[in-house]
Amino acid sequence: MRHGRRLLVAGATAWIVTLSAATPAGAATVRLFDPRGDAPASADVLSYTITNGGPSLRVAVKVRDLAPQSDITLYVNQAGAGEYVLRTAPVGKGTLTFERGVIQRAIHCGWTLTRLTDARSTLKLSISQACFGSRAGGAWVDLIMWQAGGQGSDNVKKVFVPRG
Repeated sequence: MRHGRRLLVAGATAWIVTLSAATPAGAATVRLFDPRGDAPASADVLSYTITNGGPSLRVAVKVRDLAPQSDITLYVNQAGAGEYVLRTAPVGKGTLTFERGVIQRAIHCGWTLTRLTDARSTLKLSISQACFGSRAGGAWVDLIMWQAGGQGSDNVKKVFVPRG
């Protein structure tokens, strides 16, 4: 029993050290992995990294074979009812909204999207913390990656990311 407890403490300590080493000053970063082959190639998330802090919330999604038409729906839920929803479709005309029940309110604020469709195959999002107003802080983040053409998707594990 003692040995198992020591391993658990050592593992948790190593995770915290790894998290701290990979985190820029003033930000908290979480990196997760998703099973390969559980979605069509242009939507198949392999890993995703979420950084919450500083001037923005940043998300980098490594996709098996990201296509220029692959899209993402990102959900950000801070304390309180409702959530922010960023949809990158249609290409070049994405939207950021605050949604609570059936109410949707457009958020006109700074966010950017970068698609790297070469060997790096990564989609990167950055949303200004100012978009979240007084709700900016720790957040539950969830995302769905959509196949080019929109027929298949990969929904990854929802994760809490504190604001550093």
